Amino acid sequence: FVDLAGVSDVAVTGSGEHVLVVGDGGTALVSHDAGASFDPLAFDITNDLHAGSISNDGLTVVVVVGADGLVAISDPMGMSVQQPSGPGPALRDVHADANMGIQAVGDQGRILLSDDAGGTWVELMSESGLGLRGIDSIADAGHH
Repeated sequence: FVDLAGVSDVAVTGSGEHVLVVGDGGTALVSHDAGASFDPLAFDITNDLHAGSISNDGLTVVVVVGADGLVAISDPMGMSVQQPSGPGPALRDVHADANMGIQAVGDQGRILLSDDAGGTWVELMSESGLGLRGIDSIADAGHH
């Protein structure tokens, strides 16, 4: 049983087999049995997390974003915690595509793009400066 207090996002693969839950205080939990049990992801962070993305196989890539512009990535090479361009406005949503692309959006119109699974980033700001709360695939790469 997962206590849903403080949960800000739930990402589920198309099959429903793999589930990612993120929330307050760095909570990041993953299930590989359709939510029957959950294990913590060992990112060792305390930032509030706002959104996550999980690859369809549930194992290849997990990306979470949150307060202070934090991006945490778990992939077969290990785990990394980053603040692209240093601490910045909170990131509110993230999408990882099938070609190692990651797109994240957040407060004050912040947009982060990576085409190499978080190795490098391009930071953009929307002209409106308004907070951005959601993103889906912005390329033809499709979903993980």
